[in-house]
Amino acid sequence: LQRELEKHTAKTLESHVRQLENNAKALGPIKLVLTKGPMRKGMDPVEIANRLKESDKKMVAVIVEVSDRVQIVAAAGEEAVNAGINAGEIVSGAAKAVGGGGGGRQFFASGGGPLKEKAEEAMRIIEETIQRQLSIPTAKEVA
Repeated sequence: LQRELEKHTAKTLESHVRQLENNAKALGPIKLVLTKGPMRKGMDPVEIANRLKESDKKMVAVIVEVSDRVQIVAAAGEEAVNAGINAGEIVSGAAKAVGGGGGGRQFFASGGGPLKEKAEEAMRIIEETIQRQLSIPTAKEVA
């Protein structure tokens, strides 16, 4: 029974990763998966972000999991990092918005905080940070 459950969880995880990958949006030289919400049981945001990063060297995957607190995980492929992406900087700014902290390296970072009501603000900060890293004007700069 345990083995069956593990197989089912692995299939579900793989399906979820493929679905996110298919919905990635092109942003300059990178592909971006930015998703927010509660994770289903057996869905590890770190594993999902890493699988997305490994699927495409241009991929930037940022997962904002909202449960009893906010967890933020970012992973960036080699070409995305070469284009200017820094996952540590992405997570650091977003985690501050949710009342916490975090960081890491260019390729991978994680963090979070307790302020669930600030998750949308964290999403906005993530998008603005990525646009700044890629030298793409943000909505504020265009206005």
